[in-house]
Amino acid sequence: MSTDNTLIAKAQELQIEVPENATEKEIVDLIKVAEHPILTENLAEANEIILGLEDDLKAEIQKNTKKVPVDLLLYKSKKGISYELKVPSFRFQGEKHISKEVNTNVELMEALIKAKFIHLKQLEDE
Repeated sequence: MSTDNTLIAKAQELQIEVPENATEKEIVDLIKVAEHPILTENLAEANEIILGLEDDLKAEIQKNTKKVPVDLLLYKSKKGISYELKVPSFRFQGEKHISKEVNTNVELMEALIKAKFIHLKQLEDE
């Protein structure tokens, strides 16, 4: 009986007319129908808030992101082909490397060339 009273109280709160002999299921259905526009309105409001927060977050990220100039590393292979390493540091075969230190490691550079490493660009002959 307390469930019926709770449902009837909820129905009254939503200003729903409940038929005298309505079953619990019928009252629940009436409440769902009445709450639908309220939920839709709340959802729309929540989505607007989320979009606003996303825009604020993107703006904050953009503001706090520094553009760091990258000194590109040039390397000439044993075959005389020039390559440019386009990142300041990278991981290769599970190890982290700093680009400006790689130039002295001929074996690593040749392995990068052989593996067609994504951040290594072959330069056209000038």
